[in-house]
Formats: sequence, structure tokens, C-alpha cells
Amino acid sequence: MDRRNFLKAIALAGAAFSIKETEAMTMLTQKFSGPAAKDKYDLVNWIFYTEFFLEIQNSQVRPGWDLVEKICEFFYTNRTFYCNALQVSGQNSFSEYFNEVMHPLILVHYEDIFKDDPDKDFFATFFADAFRVVITRWLLEGSKISPEEFIKK
Repeated sequence: MDRRNFLKAIALAGAAFSIKETEAMTMLTQKFSGPAAKDKYDLVNWIFYTEFFLEIQNSQVRPGWDLVEKICEFFYTNRTFYCNALQVSGQNSFSEYFNEVMHPLILVHYEDIFKDDPDKDFFATFFADAFRVVITRWLLEGSKISPEEFIKK
């Protein structure tokens, strides 16, 4: 099992970790050259950051719906993992982290639309929320259509 799949398995292993399990997880993630995770939410956020966010930053994503399609493709490919992650809400949850990460990405990706608008932060937050809600619904309802079809609708 490679490091990422190992860390995903840890993150999916139940709703709560005991102190002893969290300490063991921290030692194991350090052993596998990963970050020292404070809790499973931190671990899930790190997985998303390393698997998606760093990749999207380094890729040539075209303006328009290409960014959202890439997000949908990523979640579709990893739907079991992210269905679990997106069902958790509240402080330090993946849903909260997704918005934090998407806000600056949306500002940069749609810079030509927002460039002179004094409310660009409001719109970036609005779109991050909207993308999260609609993608969560699509995944939790079984993602019955492909990411390409989903974006077209």
C-alpha cells in the first residue's frame, strides 16, 4: 500500500480517533514522510491539498468551466473517500477547508471577471459555497452522471 492510500485508509477509519490512535497516526504519518496530522480532519485536508490543489495550481486550466470540471473529475475518481469527508460539517471539516482553498483559486481563475469589482471576495466566497454544495449533492446522490455531463447541466 503506498503512502497516500495508507493515509486515506487512516482518515476513513471511523468517526473519531482516541488520543492513543491519534498519536499512532501522527507517528505513522511522520514515518511515511507526511505531515504530523493533528486529527483526521487535518489529514483529509492535507490529502486534498497534495492530491488536488497542488496539481491544479501547476496545470494549465482554461478559463470558464474547466476548473469546476477538474474538481468534479477529481471528486468522481475519489468519490468514496470524499463522500465520507463531505458528510462531516463544522469546525475543521473538509467542507470548511474546501471553501478556504477554493476562494483564492476562484479569485485567480476568474480574475478577468472580478478584476475591478469591489465585491470580488463576496463573489469568490459565493462561488466556492455554490460549487461545494452542488458537488456534494451530486456525489452523495450517487454521482449517477459523469463529471462532463454534470458540468453541461
